Amino acid sequence: MLTCEQVTARASALQDAELGLRERLAIRLHFVICRKCRAFARRLRALRGRLATRAAGSQGPVSDAFIDRVLHAIEHRHPDT
Repeated sequence: MLTCEQVTARASALQDAELGLRERLAIRLHFVICRKCRAFARRLRALRGRLATRAAGSQGPVSDAFIDRVLHAIEHRHPDT
């Protein structure tokens, strides 16, 4: 069984369909039992959607460095916040 740390580290790759079947299934199984990781994945998906919308708008593209900083901040948040 994967740990929460392992799941959050792979969440972006899961959403980008970059993982193999075995790893996808392991993460999905973890989501079944861990509401915090499910919530993290939902927040990540929402953030990515907002960033994509912003990048498509008139404000110009979002830099990879900015996305990395935001994801890092989300991953290192206290789980109860």
